[in-house]
Amino acid sequence: MTGRDELVGRFTGAWTGQAAALRHQVGAVALEMQGEGRAHARFYCTYVLTGEAATLAGMGEYHDDLVRGVDGRWRVARRRHRFLTPLAH
Repeated sequence: MTGRDELVGRFTGAWTGQAAALRHQVGAVALEMQGEGRAHARFYCTYVLTGEAATLAGMGEYHDDLVRGVDGRWRVARRRHRFLTPLAH
């Protein structure tokens, strides 16, 4: 992809005609095991305002502390988020 318009089109093309909404696309996930039943996940998020005036709204990152429950399923024990750009509305 080259340029902002192509990027926005790629991620919002299927949403044309829907009511405007802020959607987010998650990617670049990094997972680090931190002992038995504990892990840390870091991932980036792109926020897209959908609808007739679809536009790239901003970017952010998440940091999750994960724990494995007695049932073997992983759960988010703590989530931290920060915007990497101002969020456009």
